[in-house]
Amino acid sequence: MPTDVPGTPVPRGFDNKHSTEIKSEREERRRTFLNPDGTHTTRFYAEPVNYRNKKGDWVAIDTTLVRQEDAPGPRTMSVDEPGWQTGSTEVPLSFAGSADSDAVLRMQLGDGLSIGYGVEGASPSPGRTDGSRITYQDVRPHSDIEFLAGSDSVKETLILKSKEAPTEWRFPLELQGLTVRLDGHGGLLFVDGDGNQRAWTPAGWMEDADLAENANEGAISSGVTYRLAEEAGRPVLVVKLDEEWLNDPDRVYPVRVDSSSSPSTPPPVPTSSTPTTRTSPPTPS
Repeated sequence: MPTDVPGTPVPRGFDNKHSTEIKSEREERRRTFLNPDGTHTTRFYAEPVNYRNKKGDWVAIDTTLVRQEDAPGPRTMSVDEPGWQTGSTEVPLSFAGSADSDAVLRMQLGDGLSIGYGVEGASPSPGRTDGSRITYQDVRPHSDIEFLAGSDSVKETLILKSKEAPTEWRFPLELQGLTVRLDGHGGLLFVDGDGNQRAWTPAGWMEDADLAENANEGAISSGVTYRLAEEAGRPVLVVKLDEEWLNDPDRVYPVRVDSSSSPSTPPPVPTSSTPTTRTSPPTPS
């Protein structure tokens, strides 16, 4: 039967304040730490927490939005009006200082490839950030627009605050090295000069604020349609919302209109973000 040796320290494992990450052991969904007692703890995540940069090194993902005037590296928005950009992400995202900019959002997909767009008729509403989220309030009558940054995607939400909100939205596109087309399934495809799909936007949908009992979900509608137009040689995404559904007497506002853009690989099915942990004994000296 094993016995405790007097004076032998009892392993305590991971310590949030004092354990240090071993960066050389990073993987896309894994981080390993050296603990104060000499043990190693490896944490496994359901979603990516690291990405490979151009040098092939694993870099920690940080989707927090920082002012471009404070961020390292090149800026992608107007010098006169610094906006925000993601701290460290596989696909760099930048957001304008105000909603009436030519490109309120820009997504960099590689050398010479980017997607940007503005909001036609937008007010000069300043962006307000909270972590990875930026909101432009009252961008149009009775409407806000919100963006949530991910490492390789961005989620856009139109927030309709009343029935008086617009039911048609026009987004002039600023594309570099890409063209856009409808995908035949309600979404959009962004294609490079060689015909390769580089990004996509799935079909949109709407949800009202009439939350079901014991559920965090309101009434859902797929009544969000896309079409492409052209103005002054520039492609314009026209988004039309189902007026009959929005004007239903049972509709509860605000209504959130959901749309997302990401590189060509569809996003994974959402799972719990809580990491699993495995602690191993100290390495023999």
